Amino acid sequence: MEFGTCTFEGAPQYGGMGWKLVDHTKTPPELTADLTRSERTQADYLAGVPDWHRQPKEAFRTLARAYGRAERR
Repeated sequence: MEFGTCTFEGAPQYGGMGWKLVDHTKTPPELTADLTRSERTQADYLAGVPDWHRQPKEAFRTLARAYGRAERR
């Protein structure tokens, strides 16, 4: 599940334009850069977003509880 931000190293420099790294003129679409997935990049971005941008939904709470239980095992 993604939370509205790209998950690759260097994503913040693209802002909301990460989708432009896909060449949709090709079939199937191809990435236009060699990207390295980074959950840390996504987490760092989300940690810095002011709270007024986020409203945790029930699905968020459900996933948080599930992941919390899984980590305690």
